Amino acid sequence: MSQPMYVKFEVPAELQEKALIRRHKNVQKYDRQLLP
Repeated sequence: MSQPMYVKFEVPAELQEKALIRRHKNVQKYDRQLLP
């Protein structure tokens, strides 16, 4: 039972990484906007 869960979790991990990178870029852009 742990194998299907692992396979299920493996795909979102890649998407999570992309989302984290995108969020990091957005945060950097947001921080730059906050700076005068």
